[in-house]
Amino acid sequence: MVEAKLMVAGEAGQGVQSIGTILARTFARGGYHVYSDQDYESRVRGGHNFFRIRLKDNEVGAIDERLDLLLALNQESIDLHRKELVEGGVIIFDQEKAPELQGEGLLGVPLSELAEK
Repeated sequence: MVEAKLMVAGEAGQGVQSIGTILARTFARGGYHVYSDQDYESRVRGGHNFFRIRLKDNEVGAIDERLDLLLALNQESIDLHRKELVEGGVIIFDQEKAPELQGEGLLGVPLSELAEK
């Protein structure tokens, strides 16, 4: 059985909803059953937002708050959602915004640089 639980999190205006929607559609078009939800505190730039996705190779009827993968677009997202990671879960973050972050389960990627290209 295939199952994954992931979250994209960041500030309003960083593209959280766009990234989440693209990922959810990609998984659905790839043949997975997808359940997603989003949360936003503010519709103006600066409020914390997140988009959760749960995918399975069979029917999925609800979200699961435990995470296998967190794509954190800012430090606040790591601070707020790190505790939701399952054992062995991974946080992908912008290494340019938090170069001091290191350790098991942390994967720094030049997200801002990649987005600009």
